[in-house]
Amino acid sequence: MGSSSLSGHDVFGDFSFLLMPVMIKLMLPKHRANFSGVQTLPGLAGLDLDESFGLVPIEPSKGLYVVRSAGVDDLQRRKEASPEIVEVSGDIEIAPF
Repeated sequence: MGSSSLSGHDVFGDFSFLLMPVMIKLMLPKHRANFSGVQTLPGLAGLDLDESFGLVPIEPSKGLYVVRSAGVDDLQRRKEASPEIVEVSGDIEIAPF
């Protein structure tokens, strides 16, 4: 699986990822660095987080992790509700022709 980042854009204000899988990058303190803790974040409420993907450490020494969701709506509101949300990018599958 690859990731398509929309860097250079304000993804929280300009885009909505309603119809595509997304990776949600989070900055978490150690005591919240678990899937059940992430599920309680207000900004992720109501999202269908992929339990089989879980919480994946990207740079645990910096508190950076990602979760996967089937889609995200109202990104600005979600980021305001949970400042732990750092970035959202499309999660696209790359396959040979």
